[in-house]
Amino acid sequence: MQQVYDVSLDVIKPAIVSRNTKIDLIEVYLFDPQWAKENRQGTGDSSGCGLLMIYGENKKGAAEFILPHSIHKFDLVKWASVWMKLKRHPMPAALAHIESMIEIWGADRANIAKAALLDLESKQSGSDQKTNLDRKALFEHTQSYFSF
Repeated sequence: MQQVYDVSLDVIKPAIVSRNTKIDLIEVYLFDPQWAKENRQGTGDSSGCGLLMIYGENKKGAAEFILPHSIHKFDLVKWASVWMKLKRHPMPAALAHIESMIEIWGADRANIAKAALLDLESKQSGSDQKTNLDRKALFEHTQSYFSF
């Protein structure tokens, strides 16, 4: 599983600033805890993991994440709603918003969003192969889902 906590603004900013792609759709998947424990390294009995997908120009960027806290009483909508303001913004504006919100959102959520934007940018520039994520399989292993 890709760790997203080491994403640096210095690495992302030069690549994204030239793109005016607007973000069309954002999806957040929180995987079933039992499935995650068996299939995703780094998840335990009470932690969870998921996937953030950001779409623009018919391409998608993805970033997996591990929640550092218990998901037993976890509200995915509340936790992921910070990313709603990224929708319909060009990627440079979305990045600027993320930068301005790091202290409010926390580094984890900011880095997850930055990682998904970087992945989207790499697919749009043609430097990365198409991600083949089967939505049916994602939903089969998803405990909670949020789309906006």
